[in-house]
Amino acid sequence: MKKLIVYLLLLAILLYPAYTGAIKPSISSIIVTDALDRTVVLNKTPEKVVSLAPSITEALFYLGLQKFIVGVDNISYTDPYFDIEEYVKNHNITPVGGYWWSAVSIEKILALNPDIVLADKGAHKPLLNVLEQYNITVVYLNGGSAKSIQDIYSDLGIIAQIFNVSSDKISGFINDLETEINKYHNLIAEKGAIKVLVVVGIYNGIWVAGKSTFIDDLLSRLGLINAAETIGWKAVNIETIAEWNPDIILVTSTGIDNESLKNAGLYDLGVPIVLLNQTITDALSRPGPLIINVPKLIYNIIDEHFGGNATTTTTTTTTTTTTTITTTTKTSIESPTTSSPSSPTQTSTENKEGEKGTDYITITILVVSAFIIGLLIGYALFRKTR
Repeated sequence: MKKLIVYLLLLAILLYPAYTGAIKPSISSIIVTDALDRTVVLNKTPEKVVSLAPSITEALFYLGLQKFIVGVDNISYTDPYFDIEEYVKNHNITPVGGYWWSAVSIEKILALNPDIVLADKGAHKPLLNVLEQYNITVVYLNGGSAKSIQDIYSDLGIIAQIFNVSSDKISGFINDLETEINKYHNLIAEKGAIKVLVVVGIYNGIWVAGKSTFIDDLLSRLGLINAAETIGWKAVNIETIAEWNPDIILVTSTGIDNESLKNAGLYDLGVPIVLLNQTITDALSRPGPLIINVPKLIYNIIDEHFGGNATTTTTTTTTTTTTTITTTTKTSIESPTTSSPSSPTQTSTENKEGEKGTDYITITILVVSAFIIGLLIGYALFRKTR
């Protein structure tokens, strides 16, 4: 009898880890609060992603997530930064239409059957009902509606949370950008108070970056004064700009040339006008990882036009200046350092309490089963050896 008991105990002990080892940890749901304050629950890490904005695509590449991309907007399809254009074309990634919601092809997105669509709150909100109608999960980011640098951090944090990217990558980017901002803030501060106007378009008026935009926040943090007194992205007339009395005007080159500037009356203001080339335009206007290049680029422009001494806001320049700044086409951003993990978003992944309870029951059943099977096998061996 003692021999039987020994057999049974040994087999039960041997079988226990075999069963428990087969028990895999429960799959945690990923709960994300997106830029529309929607709570989006993902049952697994997405493996097929569609990006609808270049700033989102660049963020995915920056975080090393390009292998999950199956579709991008048309601008991303020819994006020269981070080697995006070469990658998407070599990997047969599908262009799904233009940047604005009305130019997006829902049919192409449906054909890709993505696990998730990453969209821009400002450009793609009208697509929400359509995508939900087809049971396509969509997560909105601040994108072009970002009101601050913090919103850019938030977007990166949401993407990192979805794909379980190390928080060190995000905190490293934050640390690097904050270092750049502080560095060039101190250099610009030596030149005195300078009012800068950023023009982003000329169509039915002169479109400017007003207050509560990420450009406004960046100018302020660099020690510059945003000459635009409007809120958000607004079209104004030349008389309003004259009243604002900017010291310098930066013009993004998207759809704007010298002729359109002349026709809009901007050259008549008698202040320096800097028509930015495409590389600087992209860095300034895309609320993503490219923004880290902007502090230095803006400082170079300010330094070129205002030298090393202070310039007051009452200065009127009689010479109109159009400058094209040339930089390298390829942009590489590294974040080797880490800092305080001031995560801008909720970054924790939560398990549901109900799932935990279910797991405990499952484990108990398997352990008891293992013990019973061990008893039966042990008894059979005992009978055989007698």
